[in-house]
Amino acid sequence: MLQLLRKLKTMIGRKTLIGAALAAALFVGFLLIYFPGRQAPLALTLSTGWNMPQLQARIDALEDQAIRGDALDPIDQRFLTRLYTTGRKIGALTRMAPQTSRLLKRWLDATGEELQVPGQLFRTSRRVQDRMDTLRKKIARDAANPGGMQAQYRTEVFYMGDPITLDTVAALYFGTLTAWPQHHDNGTTTLRWRAEFLWKWPTYDELFRKYGDPHAQNFKVPNLKSFLRGPRHALHIDDGLGGHLETLGLAKPFDVWAEWRDPTPAR
Repeated sequence: MLQLLRKLKTMIGRKTLIGAALAAALFVGFLLIYFPGRQAPLALTLSTGWNMPQLQARIDALEDQAIRGDALDPIDQRFLTRLYTTGRKIGALTRMAPQTSRLLKRWLDATGEELQVPGQLFRTSRRVQDRMDTLRKKIARDAANPGGMQAQYRTEVFYMGDPITLDTVAALYFGTLTAWPQHHDNGTTTLRWRAEFLWKWPTYDELFRKYGDPHAQNFKVPNLKSFLRGPRHALHIDDGLGGHLETLGLAKPFDVWAEWRDPTPAR
């Protein structure tokens, strides 16, 4: 009986090992299909932080070239397209930044076609929430005066990004928020909202004129190592490098928008 139990344990152990090996092989095969060719090692670095100093050094060198106005050869141009494409695919696969991934795809497709996104992307941002509260208060004050309510209310251009989530900080940019009051027979007023912005990356010249530093705006791409050992291990990329891709015709700006309604009557 004891020998039988040992044999069963051995068989189960072998089956578990074989199953794990097959699962690992299938997973690796999927990744090689999802990240074909030179995307695969780039995806490994972007997701884990492995070999990050070498990748960071290459990006830093390309940023310096772009700032000096030196031409990028076709190999470097293909590398930059591959870099942003691989980052986009990681964001979609991990669901860490699904909307940013959609925006990057449209940007890299270079069609210039507008893109509608879920209103929740904007409503999650605390900066957008603050502007919504400001407009609600103004509408409530105007509603207290006969004939005082306007047909629509619009904010100034403001920065919508918020580090509360990766999507809200990476996807949102400078835009406007508009509210349309809608009256109902029961005397209440609800609001229809529209948020919109142009997804366009600044050029190094624009950043230098605005801040006196072409590196003034940059973003950190997190990875497993940066989560475990701190943000210094993240990949740092200048916003101006994205603007340089647009200058080269490798990407194209486009309009982003969303609409939604307040679920409760405006006060």
